[in-house]
Amino acid sequence: MLMPICLLWAKPRITMYPPGGSSVADGIKVVRLVHKQAKHLKTTEADWESAKPTNLKTSEQYAPLAAQHKPGWISWDDDFVDELRTTLKAFWVFAFLPLWYMADGGTNTILTNMAGSMTTNGLPNDLLFNFNPISTVIAIPIYNWVLYPGLRKRGINFSLIQRMSCGYFIGAILNACAAVIQWQVYETSPCGYHA
Repeated sequence: MLMPICLLWAKPRITMYPPGGSSVADGIKVVRLVHKQAKHLKTTEADWESAKPTNLKTSEQYAPLAAQHKPGWISWDDDFVDELRTTLKAFWVFAFLPLWYMADGGTNTILTNMAGSMTTNGLPNDLLFNFNPISTVIAIPIYNWVLYPGLRKRGINFSLIQRMSCGYFIGAILNACAAVIQWQVYETSPCGYHA
């Protein structure tokens, strides 16, 4: 209910640009052009250069690509091609996030089941489930202000991709630990695997 008030407050502080064409449509056009030029699945620098409007309009090599379409079909600029290439490279970094979230959701289910088969003395079953986000909120400042600066002082400089990989690795270890603990709960429970 407060969002409209916040938007009215923020509007004078925001730089407004007029609506333009569809970036998605332009992106599809550029990717199709690049893959027409590419000789195989992996694209090269020259393939991306071929989709830049300056090359499509001036180069004899790329003129046949431009001639296949109506005038005004090119509605992007050279910077758009470079940004799209960078975006598609970055996409591969996040391509496995859905798999991670499925595994992380499975860990949360394990923790809820674990709590259901343990003696909780009146505590709700989802208490263990809440430790996952709480531990994440506690760990992030420790990583950012203690671990990574300490590693930098020792000459080990983690890039963003290395930090993400490290986080996934630590999360995978914790998921495995949760599975082993759940297995031990089943082994020691009087109900066995039917707990």
